[in-house]
Amino acid sequence: MTVAFVVFGDIESRSGGYLYDRYLAGALREAGHRVVVVSQRRPGGGRIFYPLERLSGYSRRVRRRLASIEPGLVIIDELNHAAALGLIPVLRRRVPGVPIVALIHHLRYDERESVWRSLSARFERKFLLRSDAWLCNSKTTLRRVGEFVSERDARERPVHVATPGREQRQAAGGDGSPDGAVYSAPGDGSPSDGAETRRRGICFVGNVIPRKNLHVLLDAVASLPEDLRQLDVYGSLDADRRYAREVNRIVRSRGLQNAVTLHGDSDGRMIAEAYRSRAILAVPSSYEGFGIVYLEAMTHGCIPIAGSDGGARDVITDGENGFLVSPGGITDLAERMERILRDPAVRKRMSEAALRRAAEFPTWSESMNGAVRFLERLCRTDNP
Repeated sequence: MTVAFVVFGDIESRSGGYLYDRYLAGALREAGHRVVVVSQRRPGGGRIFYPLERLSGYSRRVRRRLASIEPGLVIIDELNHAAALGLIPVLRRRVPGVPIVALIHHLRYDERESVWRSLSARFERKFLLRSDAWLCNSKTTLRRVGEFVSERDARERPVHVATPGREQRQAAGGDGSPDGAVYSAPGDGSPSDGAETRRRGICFVGNVIPRKNLHVLLDAVASLPEDLRQLDVYGSLDADRRYAREVNRIVRSRGLQNAVTLHGDSDGRMIAEAYRSRAILAVPSSYEGFGIVYLEAMTHGCIPIAGSDGGARDVITDGENGFLVSPGGITDLAERMERILRDPAVRKRMSEAALRRAAEFPTWSESMNGAVRFLERLCRTDNP
């Protein structure tokens, strides 16, 4: 079977969502299917002004590309829901009867800081209702999608949840794994001879964009006692350059130049070392559909602190293997970081609990193979 996999931008981009896409494409190929990635973008690449994203769905280049593939299945990453609205009618005419599956990491509508929230609600709802099935990255995402449209519409569609896997990214290029990365063995939940108590410092892993709330984390770090102020930030500073400039301004204005290191876009080996050596991963996002970095950190016994809204609750049990804080809650975030950093017993207990929790998740292979079986059943149902 030929699968058209429609994404917005470059599928090789560094982010949890694109990592998920690469793993799904890899699992489909390993199952014997031909996967053709179709990228929707403006000439010259890059993201465009959100209301104009819909226009890229009318690109003749993309339409010709899809027509030439003659797919038996179409997967559309929900990130490009606005652009996909122009593609779906074309697909219905040119490849009638072919299932169109929405791959949903999280709803843009749930990004509460977005100025386009009301507009995205109209676009997203239309996109979800025009798709034939939903593939979600977490139970929380599936629940939110059902609430966003209607319970009846949710019941009428085949749905499947395939969570991210527990292996940790280590380096670019390597062993032929689906995205060309090398992975470490997953944690087995066992203690690591006192390493938990020796951990120090805080790390942040993720693209530097407003939704990740790095500015909140910086204010919390600035409120810590001076001997606990150590933060390493791993993530692209080019994803939102205006926000990156604001982050640099906050570092200077809070006097954190000697406490905060902005590493920029970092390979998996650097990130894995951070997970092994730091006590805390703090990414207090305003919303995450799942939050792959939390599971990655827990695989190494690094204690995660996440925003309480969204899918982080599917990974973290508050106070047991990590903490959940209200988005924007600077005081609560600082208090929880200080508790972990000051108390070796707390650090050891929560680190070991994080290892055990990570071991409960499937591997990428197990999870993506389940998604592939769902997609194959969907095609058999639509094409008896």
